Amino acid sequence: MEPVKNKFSSVNLKLGKWPLIVSMRQRRKMDDPTKFELLKIKKNQRVSLKKQGAAPVRAMRVDDRWNRTHNDLEALNLFVDSRENTMNSVLRAFGMNVIRKPLGTKAITRRMAEISTNFDTRYSVFETAAHITTLYIIFSTDPSSFRIDKVEFTINFIAAAKKKGMRIDHVHSDIVPHTELFQYMLAINEKRKKDSNLKNTIFLYIEPDEGKHHDELKLFERRFCIVTQHLKMENATQLAYKKVMMENVLLKLNIKGGGHNYNVKPEIFAYVIFLRYNAPLDGEKKMIMGYDVAHPTGPSRAEKMADTLPDPSVVGFSFNGGVSPDSFIGDYHFQQPTKERVHDDVLNVRMKWMLLTFETRRGVLPPLIIVVRDGISDGQYSQGMDELAALREAAREYAVSKERTDKIRKLPDPHYNPNFIFVVATKRHHKRIYVENGKSHDNMPAMSVVDDTITNPSLLEFFLQSHTPLQGMAKATKYTVLKDDIGTTSDAMQSLMGALCFEHQVSMNAISIPEPVYQSDEWAKRGATNVRKFNPFEKGFTYEDLGNKLSYWNSSLDKVRVNA
Repeated sequence: MEPVKNKFSSVNLKLGKWPLIVSMRQRRKMDDPTKFELLKIKKNQRVSLKKQGAAPVRAMRVDDRWNRTHNDLEALNLFVDSRENTMNSVLRAFGMNVIRKPLGTKAITRRMAEISTNFDTRYSVFETAAHITTLYIIFSTDPSSFRIDKVEFTINFIAAAKKKGMRIDHVHSDIVPHTELFQYMLAINEKRKKDSNLKNTIFLYIEPDEGKHHDELKLFERRFCIVTQHLKMENATQLAYKKVMMENVLLKLNIKGGGHNYNVKPEIFAYVIFLRYNAPLDGEKKMIMGYDVAHPTGPSRAEKMADTLPDPSVVGFSFNGGVSPDSFIGDYHFQQPTKERVHDDVLNVRMKWMLLTFETRRGVLPPLIIVVRDGISDGQYSQGMDELAALREAAREYAVSKERTDKIRKLPDPHYNPNFIFVVATKRHHKRIYVENGKSHDNMPAMSVVDDTITNPSLLEFFLQSHTPLQGMAKATKYTVLKDDIGTTSDAMQSLMGALCFEHQVSMNAISIPEPVYQSDEWAKRGATNVRKFNPFEKGFTYEDLGNKLSYWNSSLDKVRVNA
């Protein structure tokens, strides 16, 4: 570094301790570092508000959104009875009128799904408590600087876990800086090959907020097949007296340990779907799956010039193949970038993997497969039907496959032809639904459904707001049934989708979209994050190679929900 110091010896540097900047362009020498404060920003450079440190935009109150919408339309002269009493000539030419009064419709409020434990779970054990052979509680720095006693924290944490019914055989507590994290987990992985006590290991890593090594930790998780959980030191200081926060950590820990927190019973209308196949009320013969696609950001100029594989699109999958009929697990797969249409070969191999896992868990092939797809708009429904055709073909191929015979000793079933229900669930629409409350406006109550006036009359379509927003204007999810082989009713479909919004397992409250869709989106994000951290792109490297290294389906964690 001495030559670098000499290079800037004649310059009066105020930020001498700041790191050097090295150009990553292919045509520029890599050994030509520059001091940060000597760089100049080019003209017309755009910097996001987030990077500028701007305050986050707060959610707008319901009445504020209502008033702002009307004021904006008024300013644009779109109302036919505007204050200037003039009509927009462009809209008039197309025979269109925008009326001041919005469309009116009626909503119904469905009964909430029943949860099989006390709503305040602090006083009940988990439905299926996890058995963790070894729990590592690792701090990235000395916790005493955050007023945490390492021994006391460990004792309190284990005691809280045991109250929920969890079994933890061995506990190790240590301080490991993030620079030594890789070697530490590597040592655990080597030791696990000989020590049966490390069979079901969970690695709880606690670091300060400024650490920001979550993504790195998750890449190591896949590398060593050790389930990890990341916790901020600032939150760890509050676990002893904030029971809700402790509850949230334990809900995640139990899921990652192979447990199941609670069962969900849908409204009685949904049972029609299950009883059609002589299945018990928990529907153990049905398979429910969801999938979604996450696309990469555009490549930089240097990446375009380099002869490397571009970042892929990531397809996240989720299905009820866990320890319970309503326990969802999943994985991610890679395909050509910026393609919303999931490739047939990706759907084929993943459908076979899900059916194999499902049949191994449940002992039967599902006669009914419910698919919940996210991410496609009205103009892409034909793509959804093409994807459904690929899923059907994959299911039939699996039933007579050699892999099925070899792995679970089942004879080929050439007559297997399951029924499908294909549902598109999306929040990518522009409809807002208000409830009139005198002179003010409110959100709809949780589990409210609108299924006429603003829906497509040629399809089974409805808007369901399953959650209660913490602040601001809620956005109901739009559900469109594109294919229904069994002729289910609107009541049954609404009840089932509403129940799936209670399957999150990490919270006792309903989420805004069904769990298989939510989880598949999280799987896709995890895959995209691991790709960025792994950064393996070199000449000759394929997306299949990437999947073999980073996806979970060929690892010992293939049946674990590691992204809870």
